[in-house]
Amino acid sequence: MHVLEKLLSCEAIPVTVSDSEGYLFDGDGFDYVKYTLIRNIKAQQRSLKEYLKTFPRAKYINDAKPWGEQCDIAFPCASQNEIDQGEALSIISSGCRVLIECSNMPCTGQAVDILRKAKVHVAPAKATAAGGVIHCFVCSCHS
Repeated sequence: MHVLEKLLSCEAIPVTVSDSEGYLFDGDGFDYVKYTLIRNIKAQQRSLKEYLKTFPRAKYINDAKPWGEQCDIAFPCASQNEIDQGEALSIISSGCRVLIECSNMPCTGQAVDILRKAKVHVAPAKATAAGGVIHCFVCSCHS
């Protein structure tokens, strides 16, 4: 949640958040109103699916990660080795240009190699020294 809040303060447009059950995609992007709703949902230990009751145009995808959604910047925020070779290829196909590791080594070494060969800039976890409760999200820099 801290990374999401920081992105909003920088006027970025986050478009996905995830939890252990899947991910939420809102093509209109998240703002402070939506952030507050997500924060309240998670504080009550409810599923991100609850978000759809208020914003039905969004979609929740069960048992999946958001790495295939179109984005400019990806911020994996929860698990070590959550991004492997296949997910690195999905990130590349999504149009992502930058990946910022916000947890302890979310990318395998092979994933980092694939991303760098595809000219995706990778900011390693040791350099970013961040973390978060929401597992991952992607962000669009377009209005």
